[in-house]
Amino acid sequence: MPSSRLSQQASLVQVISSAVALCGWQVLFSKSGPGWASVRARRGKVTIAVEVPSAGSSTESVLAKQRELRGAGIRGMWLLPFPAFTPVADLPAAHVTWSEASGYTALLAGSGTPSGTRSFNRLSDWAQILPLQDFITSALNGALWFGTLREGKSAIVRVDGGFTKCTTCRAWTNLCSAIEIISPYRESTFALYGLEQIPAHLLGELLPKDLRSFKVGDIRKRYHQPSKASVVLNSCSVCSAVQDRLAINDLEFRQQPITQFHIKVSKRLAVATALLPTARWRVSREP
Repeated sequence: MPSSRLSQQASLVQVISSAVALCGWQVLFSKSGPGWASVRARRGKVTIAVEVPSAGSSTESVLAKQRELRGAGIRGMWLLPFPAFTPVADLPAAHVTWSEASGYTALLAGSGTPSGTRSFNRLSDWAQILPLQDFITSALNGALWFGTLREGKSAIVRVDGGFTKCTTCRAWTNLCSAIEIISPYRESTFALYGLEQIPAHLLGELLPKDLRSFKVGDIRKRYHQPSKASVVLNSCSVCSAVQDRLAINDLEFRQQPITQFHIKVSKRLAVATALLPTARWRVSREP
């Protein structure tokens, strides 16, 4: 923060309070001190807190305060004065900066740059940058969300793999090696699962029902004797024999799309992909 920290801090509280009120929330109180600020607001039965911790605060102390707010039934949103934090689902947060030219700006962290090396001086370190008021109003209007794919939006599922000879009947069969989920929705991103990484409860919506028409055998979770674990495995499209996982790995350099189809992202798919490294807090720029 520049030298006129106290006056800017007062201005920051005003920006937050104005944005909150603009969205139809009743501001209960706003207060600030050297290097920190807090605004509480209510709409109906919901109470929110927009918190700006001091620059010397740790991520751990912020998470502890967030748990305290949640325990009191208050939804917390954080404007962090430091850039080194990891986006997590339990902490709706953005890095806030100030400049004479732009005023207050909110920067949303992505997963591409380690938090310890992230800098507000490098725009490439940030996934989204927008005026602070836009960030707050977007959040309060339901446009701030955490994940990789957004529930209810369209996506293309692409099944990748390649031909190999069945180890039992020696017929040529297609083996699936990976599932790609490609969203045209601008604030979603690309999701990729290797075959054995596909959550078993998602197989029904990530694989077409007519697999055999593409010469792909049954794909489901089975017990794998060598590894003594239940894993997602392919079978032959001709004789239904389970195929060796090593044969699937051999497809790495010659795999190609087998088929693709459109889906609407379900809640359980959105929840599952929110566990991927690509998950982050995002502000939607369209409904």
